[in-house]
Amino acid sequence: MAAILVLFSLAAPLAATAADSRDTDPLARIEAERRAKEKYFRDHAWSPLRAFARHDFLPCGPGRDPAAIVGAAEGVEVQFDAPGIAPQQLRITVLRPEGDGAPFRFRLERLAPGGNVRVDGKPLPEEGPEAVRIVPEETPIEVGPFAIRPYVQAEAGILILFDSRRTEGTHFVAPAHFPVDPAWRFGVPLVRLPEPETVRIQTSLGRVKEYRRAGYFEIETPPGSDADSRDRDAGAGGSRKVRVYAYQPTFVQHKEEGLSVLFTDLTTGKESYSVGRYIDLAAPTDGLFTLDFNSAYNPLCAYTHVYNCPIPPRENTLPVAVRAGEKDYPGRPRH
Repeated sequence: MAAILVLFSLAAPLAATAADSRDTDPLARIEAERRAKEKYFRDHAWSPLRAFARHDFLPCGPGRDPAAIVGAAEGVEVQFDAPGIAPQQLRITVLRPEGDGAPFRFRLERLAPGGNVRVDGKPLPEEGPEAVRIVPEETPIEVGPFAIRPYVQAEAGILILFDSRRTEGTHFVAPAHFPVDPAWRFGVPLVRLPEPETVRIQTSLGRVKEYRRAGYFEIETPPGSDADSRDRDAGAGGSRKVRVYAYQPTFVQHKEEGLSVLFTDLTTGKESYSVGRYIDLAAPTDGLFTLDFNSAYNPLCAYTHVYNCPIPPRENTLPVAVRAGEKDYPGRPRH
């Protein structure tokens, strides 16, 4: 593993770089983001703490638009058992793109009155032509106390299913974070690979997702980061020069829109989530990316089994303790 991770020259801390000019108070921003995340996890219809199941459609093909029935009856593809929901309440169909570069969409057809069906926060009419809607990916769908998140990956539709009752009262436990540490924030250029490779990354559901290895960053970690917690508390430990790879997903429709860092470190499985953590990168400013480990977050599989999360590759196993960003979830993941 050590042979895979190559140690190189450092990147300057962000406070000393031009990239800082776009973020005048990054520490306050991160604290605000954490408060917003807690509210999202507690209150949003798509909180990962509310997720309890998923439905995977077959891939779209010539003459085939896969569909699923939502209702209370046994045997339907998406079963929601709650008062007022009809045995067959709604049909959801994945619609193929109408041309090159066109988006996937979903057709929603009401099959029965009642059920308190809402689409993007508005009631779905019970009859007439307006009882059928065609909506883009990521349009919120609600049926009684349940919610549905529709999206497409690798040409196949996915429905993530949520139950609002799972975060009521004492059921809610907020995510936990390390204190914000400016030393873990860097402004750094991406060293792009001359021939980016496609890498197959294993996932939490035993599947594979493909990414493009876009390049790497070179940073020098803060003093004490190469020691375990006891040695660090005693004042031991130095810094390390570390190479961190960045990846581009190939399984989403707009592949060019972002880079991500998927990593593990010496806190993984102890102070932080056992699978690893992610950082999403914004576009660079003046050639510098903001690589801020205070923004590192847990994949959604830290909270529920229903998401298909990529497992950080071995080449991003960092030989330091990154005590920044999100900690291991202090609650019990919901299954």
